[in-house]
Amino acid sequence: MTKQPALISISIDIAGSTEAKTQIFHVTSNDPEQRQRLDEDIYKIFMSAEDRFYSHLAWGKDNLDFNMIDLFNIKGIGDEIWIACDVNLENQYELDFKVHRIIAAAMEVVQRDVTLNATEFEEGPNFDPNFNYGDTKPIRGAFKASIDLIEHATEISRLRQDFFEGKISRYLDGPDAKDKDATKPSDEIWQRAYNRLALGYVGLLKGRKLCQISRSDYIGHEVDRFFRLAGQALPGTITVGKALFNCLSKTQSPTSNLPDNVLQISCKNPKSLTSGNSYGNVRYWLKKQITRAGDFSGIDYDYELFHVFDPGFLRGKYSYADS
Repeated sequence: MTKQPALISISIDIAGSTEAKTQIFHVTSNDPEQRQRLDEDIYKIFMSAEDRFYSHLAWGKDNLDFNMIDLFNIKGIGDEIWIACDVNLENQYELDFKVHRIIAAAMEVVQRDVTLNATEFEEGPNFDPNFNYGDTKPIRGAFKASIDLIEHATEISRLRQDFFEGKISRYLDGPDAKDKDATKPSDEIWQRAYNRLALGYVGLLKGRKLCQISRSDYIGHEVDRFFRLAGQALPGTITVGKALFNCLSKTQSPTSNLPDNVLQISCKNPKSLTSGNSYGNVRYWLKKQITRAGDFSGIDYDYELFHVFDPGFLRGKYSYADS
């Protein structure tokens, strides 16, 4: 059995998105098309944030060293996305480089607001100063991100594909259909069922298989732990799990002379993957959180989380909220 590579697991989503969509639902209760437009507006904001993450990941400040082929979008569920990045744990320089680049790119996302005015009626293409927007709700939200190391996970897409592929004809034809009359993989309806069951993607051309693509997916204890971690993420911050935090090359131990478990940590930050062992330094502000055994369903041990934040950004956000 081939050992799965280690992964840096990344989750990005919008805090408070359910409340936002509930507001939209109520404002547009009499106009499903307007509701769809506003839902799409929220997702456009999310896609722009995802694009910002990829762009800063690929380009960084001044180089193109990050190999985007190491990145894989596992799945998205509405305005939440799960991404994995391959990493070689035996290469500390590569590990440090990728983690700090991911944190920097994620910080570009979490420091952006989600702002939208949900209106009952949609104005036409021409500005009308007397237009009646009807009921109006301001939608405000923030992004949050989580990252951690997953060393042990089982890739299950091929297992799922092999299990269900031979059963599709029975689902379409019924259990008593004869083999000679069964729907075949070359039939369009078989291909549609295959794709809609998310077994992968099959494209047909004139009854012949043109391509077949599988999507990676993972299960395992560390995967479940990661999504428990993601549930603890705070708006405007990046939550780093203990497994990944402990792997970083630190120039000093975490120090704290601040209240509420706030720490400062300095880490060795590789300048690029092509410049040899050339390091700079990066300093993070962290708020430490210890989740106790039993806090997460099924997790029977303590686990540390570190919420990375920009104090200037959060200070401005809280000042705005207080006003």
